[in-house]
Amino acid sequence: METIHTRIRQMRQQKGWALQQLGDAVGVTAQAVKHWEDENSKVIPRAKRLEKIAEVLDVSPVWLQFGKDTLLPEHSPVAVQEYSQGSDTHHEIGFYDYKLSAGSGNFVWISNHKEDPLLFRQRWFAAKRLNPENLRGMYVRGDSMEPELKDWDTVLIDISDLDIADGEIYAFVFKEKFYIKRIRQTEDGLLLISSNPDYEPMTVGFDNADKFQLLGRMVWRGG
Repeated sequence: METIHTRIRQMRQQKGWALQQLGDAVGVTAQAVKHWEDENSKVIPRAKRLEKIAEVLDVSPVWLQFGKDTLLPEHSPVAVQEYSQGSDTHHEIGFYDYKLSAGSGNFVWISNHKEDPLLFRQRWFAAKRLNPENLRGMYVRGDSMEPELKDWDTVLIDISDLDIADGEIYAFVFKEKFYIKRIRQTEDGLLLISSNPDYEPMTVGFDNADKFQLLGRMVWRGG
């Protein structure tokens, strides 16, 4: 099935461009372009960004979004559909970076405006019993959670979910470093487990509990 994701990829490849070349042309990272082209992704360019993509790819914004209209650019203004935070059907979840202060271990979420937000249907939040205001989108970095979570996968973290459920995956700070790992509860504390067997589990006990800060539970992942 042809989608906006496949159309972006099709036209980029037709130009002979790499991911980074399209990213440079519209002012985003290669990873953002990769998400636009991923059919399993929920990342859709915003209206203004979509118009820029269409411009550099020499196609109509309407065709790029809906697969209709001529393949050639229109000379008249085109009303591109845009779902906003206030949409009755969709809600945007922004991407975030973080700042971790050495010494104090203070953690702060920082909004990443360089990445287009994730777009989810309102009924998805209702089905999952999630409040979109409590969700943070971010990229996974490294291979410690492979094959479950790969480098540059996207995850959603629910920062309101701070009650540890045994075996779930959480974002946390431990000994002044940020991690996304599975947490197991033991008689002596917590076991922080990587999916990749090359990484040894870490233990949170009574002697180092003050170095552990839970940030939220992972509630969704995308490639």
